[in-house]
Amino acid sequence: MRLSDAVELREAIYSAAAARLAGGRLPAASVAVLNRWSASSPARLVLEGDVVRRRGSAAEGLASVARNAVELFGGDEASLLRECGRPGCTQVYVDRSRGQRREWCSMRTCGNRVKASQFRARHRVAGEAPVA
Repeated sequence: MRLSDAVELREAIYSAAAARLAGGRLPAASVAVLNRWSASSPARLVLEGDVVRRRGSAAEGLASVARNAVELFGGDEASLLRECGRPGCTQVYVDRSRGQRREWCSMRTCGNRVKASQFRARHRVAGEAPVA
C-alpha cells in the first residue's frame, strides 16, 4: 500500500460527498474507487475487555473506510450530509441533530470560532472592549 492509495480514496470520498451535497449523481470514477477498496478485506474487529479494537494492515483499514463510505452514500443517511458553515472549513458531517439544523462540523472548533468572531464583531461595532 502506498500513500497515493490513501489519497485516492480520500479524494473519491470527498468527490462523492460533494456530489451528494449538490444533489447530483455520484461521479463514476469515485464510485469505482470506493467499490474497488470496499471489495478488499476490512480490518478485523476485536473485543478486548469491553473495548472494540481494529486490527489489520493499512490496506485493510482503507477497506473499512471505503465500506463505511459506501454504506453512507448508498444509504438513508446520505440525505443528512452537510458541509460545515464556517468559512474556510471543508469538513462534511452527518447531521443527526433533532431538527437537522446543525451548522458546524463541531461546536468545539468551528462553532466556537464563529461565535467568538461574531461576539468580537458585535463589540467592535458597539465600541466596547470585548470581555475575555
